[in-house]
Amino acid sequence: MVALGENQTLFDQISKALKAANIQDSNACLPAEISESIPKAIIELIETHDKSEIVSKLKACIEETNAKISPLQKELKSKGKQTKKKEPKKVNQKKAASKAKESPASVNPSEEKSTEVRFREIIKEVR
Repeated sequence: MVALGENQTLFDQISKALKAANIQDSNACLPAEISESIPKAIIELIETHDKSEIVSKLKACIEETNAKISPLQKELKSKGKQTKKKEPKKVNQKKAASKAKESPASVNPSEEKSTEVRFREIIKEVR
């Protein structure tokens, strides 16, 4: 606070910038350069006097945001459950289609092989 008291015009510029309606107006009010002691003094002032007010406002914003997000999360979870219920049916259909493709080749009577021959072929493939 001492550093701010030393330069009243700088304090007025910062106050005006904080009260500005938008960012462009705020930036126009601020000086191009300030000494390092000014931000330190502002941070010290906030931490000693306004920290609890700032934290309570931030907590209120968080609660408000959570209230908005909560229904959306529930909606996503319900949609996720619905798609999970639908997906196994699709997987089963894919498995059935692949089995149907494989079964005509193995059922072909002209190429029937004994179990022993098929087993030996599988062992050769694994090696």
